[in-house]
Amino acid sequence: MKIFFTFCISLSLFQLNAQATEAWYIRRSPPEPWTWAPIINTNITEMDYFFACTESGGWNSAYYDSVDVSLAFGPTSFFVFIEGGDDHAIPMADFLAANMSIIEDWVYAGGKLYIEAAPNYGEDINLGFGGVILDYTVGNYCFTANVIEPSHPVFTGPFGPVATTLYGNYFGHAFVTGPGLTPLVAKDSTDETVIAELSWGAGKVIFAGTTVTSWSWPQPDIVNLRYNIFQYLSEPEYVPIFATFYQDADGDTFGNLEIDTISCQTMIPGYVLDSTDCDDTNPLIYPGAVEVYNFIDDDCVGTYDDIVGVESNQMAICRVMPNPFKDAFILQCPQNSTITIYDAIGHPVITKSLQDVENIIETKSLLPGLYILTCSSQYGVETMRIIKNG
Repeated sequence: MKIFFTFCISLSLFQLNAQATEAWYIRRSPPEPWTWAPIINTNITEMDYFFACTESGGWNSAYYDSVDVSLAFGPTSFFVFIEGGDDHAIPMADFLAANMSIIEDWVYAGGKLYIEAAPNYGEDINLGFGGVILDYTVGNYCFTANVIEPSHPVFTGPFGPVATTLYGNYFGHAFVTGPGLTPLVAKDSTDETVIAELSWGAGKVIFAGTTVTSWSWPQPDIVNLRYNIFQYLSEPEYVPIFATFYQDADGDTFGNLEIDTISCQTMIPGYVLDSTDCDDTNPLIYPGAVEVYNFIDDDCVGTYDDIVGVESNQMAICRVMPNPFKDAFILQCPQNSTITIYDAIGHPVITKSLQDVENIIETKSLLPGLYILTCSSQYGVETMRIIKNG
């Protein structure tokens, strides 16, 4: 009768869990673990970042001594993160011992559970699920670890890169043992399992003896691994919609391919979705910009001074006299021409529409130096170098 009763509970939860919409993070009451880490409260910031992109638009914060277990491990919950690192280990062990049957039934029904614990005190912890043990011995820590299953989804995306060798001071404080586990990451020197996966009924559990992400390297690989674990344990209920944004330092609405960030936000200040800017330090250089004769690839096509029309110093339609000049020069050009004078870095400094064939162009406002003149007419575009003397 006991076996039948447990099966009925699990079946009922599984049927309701298909509509689950909530994620939970449960730990000891504040402060957060690892208050002396290089970056504190990373569990919270990582939950914020990832679960803001689900339909629920957030996550539930809870503590071992006050959480409503029937809600956290109930039919509306699809993911739970349990933290037992640092000085949170014994409260976690007590919580698991008091609620293990509820937790196991919830996972069996389709729930996804992540247990991370890198203790700094105490002893081995029974993690349940048929005899899974968190093996903790003071001083037996993991500095360097190797990925055992590089094709597993937690290493392949959507967040990347994730290195195949991970290390920290320390990467892990404990190891995971027990029947039915699939090792994912192991200590380099002893092959002890640091991270493992277990399928349990319709659900999954990932067990980890790792510290919080700011204790480990390489970065951002460690944080990417954390997000991929969240992603893997959220499927198939949720696939957060992320977009890659590129830094737009010069404000021309075209971004730098080399500097990006992933976010679910529709827009991030200083970032854009386009990654095709070839010079993010100059707002006059971007795909589709006007190409001028300045030895610069203004329009980001891979070549410079590829101006459509009449080439400079070939079929001369326009004529500048004198050149070099001082405060003015005479420009002979076709009627109804438009000229633009650019300084040496491509900024337009004079633009005029000309109706006559011969025109006096005043240049008192210009500093001495090299300039580029473009003349657009019915015959095409001509470019030439002009020089103002001091």
